[in-house]
Amino acid sequence: MYVLGIAGTAKNTGKTTTTMALLAAADRVGHQVALTSIGYDGENLDNVTGLPKPRITMAEGSLVVTAKKCIPWGTAKLEIVEPLDDIRIPLGKMCIAKVIEPGTVVIAGPNKGSNLTKVIEKIAGYGVDVFIVDGALNRIAPMVRTQGIVIATGAARNTDIERLALETGSLDTILNLPKAVGIVAKKVKQDGITIVSKQGSEDYLTTNSLAAISVSEQLSEKIKADTKNIVIPGVVDYGSFKKFLDICGEKLFGKTLIVQDSIKILVGGNPIEVSQLINRANDLGLAIRVVNKLPLLLITFNPFYPAYSFKDQSYSSAFVDKNKLKEALNMKLRIPVVDVMETSVDQIYLELLKKLDNRDLETAAI
Repeated sequence: MYVLGIAGTAKNTGKTTTTMALLAAADRVGHQVALTSIGYDGENLDNVTGLPKPRITMAEGSLVVTAKKCIPWGTAKLEIVEPLDDIRIPLGKMCIAKVIEPGTVVIAGPNKGSNLTKVIEKIAGYGVDVFIVDGALNRIAPMVRTQGIVIATGAARNTDIERLALETGSLDTILNLPKAVGIVAKKVKQDGITIVSKQGSEDYLTTNSLAAISVSEQLSEKIKADTKNIVIPGVVDYGSFKKFLDICGEKLFGKTLIVQDSIKILVGGNPIEVSQLINRANDLGLAIRVVNKLPLLLITFNPFYPAYSFKDQSYSSAFVDKNKLKEALNMKLRIPVVDVMETSVDQIYLELLKKLDNRDLETAAI
């Protein structure tokens, strides 16, 4: 079973439209699909702008993982096939439901990584080919349980096209960090930062995150000429990481920083600033690798944004130049950029699955 994450960088960037396009492609090739959401999705109107939102429509025979309360809120006829009473979310108890008659659905799914893992294990027993996990950039942490991610961005995130392209390229830099291989990567200790020498000896800090200036200073003192790997299982905060680079400088040449996953770096700060810090680390000769790779596979974009009128105190639909937006994104990205409103995604869908098969190929020895 493939587990694919889809996240939007903001409301109205086309995440639901992207999800619907991929669900339709899966249906056309005869794949059994299931869908859940990290949070809540499927409402008729945007709760901020009041503008209409695309609805999630599921085909007959597909599965949804959602709160029991949400089942009557769509037009699809759903039949509960398994209650998930041990998984509770703000809307109450969850369940796995089968679509008996096609229609719209409202999804409220697991908002914790541990619960998403449980859901994935449950869904795997239903013969599902592709399990899609819907989410958002500001609640992306549980997505590390998926095998790869598609991000939907657009003018609703930022109408400054160049700035939006720079941020999206930064997400590519962070999420597509190479995967670490080797014995150290397999022996990551969760309760502290590990410093490994070329001879294999180990030193430790009792904190597992680089999330305070004091930790940066302590870690810097432990970096020696024979240090080979610095293993951080927790979050890497932007300010603390910057301080660490400031203190160590050229001492880091030839060494490798190993992080549990790229999300631990992404959530540490603004994506543009974080990617610039990664580039600075590379310039110093410090390689950055991840133990669990969450590859960014595809970017979809949406030129729409809700424009606010102070005179009318209401929102209306507006658009940036979509050709300029696509060109700017292509200049900053190493992965495909697609407008799902104008492009058939059937072949793209199949290529995504191939990438998931090969997601561990980009590795680096440590």
